[in-house]
Amino acid sequence: MGCALEGPACRGRTARRTTAHPRPGLARLAWVQVAQDGEHRTHEFVIHGYGPAATELATRMAEQVQRLDREHRVAGYPRLRAVPRSLTGSYPTEGSSVLKEHVRLDFTWPSTTEGTAP
Repeated sequence: MGCALEGPACRGRTARRTTAHPRPGLARLAWVQVAQDGEHRTHEFVIHGYGPAATELATRMAEQVQRLDREHRVAGYPRLRAVPRSLTGSYPTEGSSVLKEHVRLDFTWPSTTEGTAP
């Protein structure tokens, strides 16, 4: 079971299982502890890639994490709107969407840079 993706960044691509890539694979973002000095702990984001498309998917995810930090972190949290699939024609989407079997999930991100698409 997959889902279709819509929006400026992903027009025409199809998600199969957990990824928006024609080859199977998965990229996973993890928050791991990398050091500890007494009670002070240091953590980092780590991206793990799996499957034939692992390197490309992990690279794409890393680019999105960097973009999020640069353009959206201080602007606020993403907005999520769930639109029943039967009503998607009545509610145009701005930004990126994930089209599931019964619902379309629309994501919009506040941005700190003018004219930047989500």
